[in-house]
Amino acid sequence: MERRSMALDSLGIAVIPPSIVTAESADGRLVDLDIFPKLPDLQFVADWLGTPDRRTLEEVVEIAFLAVEATVDRSDEPSGNDGRGINGRGINGPVHS
Repeated sequence: MERRSMALDSLGIAVIPPSIVTAESADGRLVDLDIFPKLPDLQFVADWLGTPDRRTLEEVVEIAFLAVEATVDRSDEPSGNDGRGINGRGINGPVHS
Protein backbone atom coordinates (compact mmCIF):
# COMPACT_ATOMS: atom_id res chain seq x y z
CA MET A 1 0.00 0.00 0.00
CA GLU A 2 1.45 3.37 -0.92
CA ARG A 3 2.03 6.14 1.63
CA ARG A 4 -0.57 8.47 0.11
CA SER A 5 -3.28 5.80 0.39
CA MET A 6 -2.29 5.00 3.95
CA ALA A 7 -2.48 8.68 4.93
CA LEU A 8 -5.83 9.10 3.18
CA ASP A 9 -7.13 6.03 5.04
CA SER A 10 -6.12 7.67 8.36
CA LEU A 11 -3.47 5.06 9.09
CA GLY A 12 -0.92 7.64 10.17
CA ILE A 13 1.26 10.44 8.92
CA ALA A 14 3.38 10.27 5.77
CA VAL A 15 6.24 12.14 4.19
CA ILE A 16 4.99 12.84 0.67
CA PRO A 17 6.28 15.38 -1.86
CA PRO A 18 3.69 18.19 -2.02
CA SER A 19 3.71 18.12 -5.82
CA ILE A 20 2.01 14.71 -5.92
CA VAL A 21 -0.78 15.48 -3.45
CA THR A 22 -1.93 18.90 -4.66
CA ALA A 23 -5.56 17.77 -5.10
CA GLU A 24 -5.67 16.10 -1.68
CA SER A 25 -4.14 19.18 -0.06
CA ALA A 26 -6.48 21.56 -1.86
CA ASP A 27 -9.63 19.74 -0.72
CA GLY A 28 -8.35 19.27 2.84
CA ARG A 29 -8.03 15.48 2.80
CA LEU A 30 -4.31 15.88 3.55
CA VAL A 31 -2.75 18.72 5.53
CA ASP A 32 0.80 19.89 6.07
CA LEU A 33 2.11 19.52 9.59
CA ASP A 34 4.25 22.47 10.63
CA ILE A 35 6.72 20.70 12.89
CA PHE A 36 10.46 20.99 13.29
CA PRO A 37 11.67 18.37 15.77
CA LYS A 38 14.95 18.98 17.58
CA LEU A 39 17.11 16.00 16.78
CA PRO A 40 19.85 14.98 19.20
CA ASP A 41 23.42 15.96 18.38
CA LEU A 42 25.55 13.32 16.71
CA GLN A 43 29.05 12.49 17.81
CA PHE A 44 31.69 11.75 15.20
CA VAL A 45 34.92 9.93 15.91
CA ALA A 46 37.91 9.60 13.58
CA ASP A 47 40.69 7.15 14.18
CA TRP A 48 43.75 6.29 12.08
CA LEU A 49 47.08 4.55 12.35
CA GLY A 50 50.40 6.38 12.30
CA THR A 51 51.26 5.26 8.75
CA PRO A 52 53.05 7.22 6.00
CA ASP A 53 49.70 8.23 4.44
CA ARG A 54 48.44 9.58 7.77
CA ARG A 55 48.53 13.22 6.66
CA THR A 56 46.16 12.44 3.78
CA LEU A 57 43.76 10.76 6.19
CA GLU A 58 43.97 13.73 8.56
CA GLU A 59 43.10 16.07 5.71
CA VAL A 60 40.12 13.93 4.68
CA VAL A 61 38.87 13.90 8.27
CA GLU A 62 39.33 17.68 8.51
CA ILE A 63 37.33 18.21 5.31
CA ALA A 64 34.56 15.97 6.63
CA PHE A 65 34.38 17.84 9.94
CA LEU A 66 34.37 21.21 8.17
CA ALA A 67 31.51 20.03 5.95
CA VAL A 68 29.49 18.97 9.01
CA GLU A 69 30.39 22.16 10.88
CA ALA A 70 29.12 24.27 7.98
CA THR A 71 25.67 22.70 8.30
CA VAL A 72 25.32 22.86 12.10
CA ASP A 73 23.11 25.52 13.66
CA ARG A 74 24.86 26.69 16.81
CA SER A 75 22.49 29.54 17.68
CA ASP A 76 21.20 27.73 20.78
CA GLU A 77 24.62 26.99 22.31
CA PRO A 78 25.91 28.83 25.40
CA SER A 79 27.65 32.11 24.55
CA GLY A 80 31.00 30.83 25.82
CA ASN A 81 31.22 28.26 23.04
CA ASP A 82 32.55 29.64 19.77
CA GLY A 83 31.35 26.47 17.98
CA ARG A 84 34.84 25.59 16.80
CA GLY A 85 35.22 22.52 18.98
CA ILE A 86 38.42 20.85 20.13
CA ASN A 87 41.57 22.81 19.29
CA GLY A 88 39.50 25.29 17.28
CA ARG A 89 39.41 22.80 14.41
CA GLY A 90 35.67 22.15 14.31
CA ILE A 91 36.07 18.73 15.89
CA ASN A 92 33.42 18.22 18.54
CA GLY A 93 34.10 14.79 19.89
CA PRO A 94 36.90 12.47 20.96
CA VAL A 95 39.73 12.47 18.46
CA HIS A 96 42.25 9.66 18.29
CA SER A 97 45.38 9.82 16.17
